Amino acid sequence: MHATMQYDLMQARVAELHRQAECDRPVQAAARARRGRAEPRRHSRHQVIALVRRVLTVPGARTAPVR
Repeated sequence: MHATMQYDLMQARVAELHRQAECDRPVQAAARARRGRAEPRRHSRHQVIALVRRVLTVPGARTAPVR
């Protein structure tokens, strides 16, 4: 294919993609508005237990109380 023709085809394709993106923008905004804001996730009991174990078993920490 001649370089000039290929350049023109690429320009047309880019312009078509820009037009398509402009048309899709309101649709995406409407979908985002329908979903609303997500509730912040709370930590499950298993995550909290794992975190507590990790903190309590810090390297170098004593496992038995000192008398």
